[in-house]
Amino acid sequence: MGTLHRSVEKNIISTFELIEQFDTVHEICIDNLAQLDDDILEQELEPIPFKHPVANTKYEALSWCFKYEMWHSAEMEAIKLSLGHPIIWMKDN
Repeated sequence: MGTLHRSVEKNIISTFELIEQFDTVHEICIDNLAQLDDDILEQELEPIPFKHPVANTKYEALSWCFKYEMWHSAEMEAIKLSLGHPIIWMKDN
């Protein structure tokens, strides 16, 4: 369950295609995660040109990613509401 994306509302992409794309990306992620050993989560992050804002280990970085994504999802809903766009909930099939 979730809100209906504007691309579905305006018939730019069908709900079926959107779910199909989500399922494909989800499957790729799960396949890649299944190949990893849990020990990798305690490793330090790979060197990058800047310091990660909150994480030192790979586990901390993964944990931060989904929290950050959820924050932005809520933020976008608040912006849509303040601009007068209604929230239209998807129905479970």
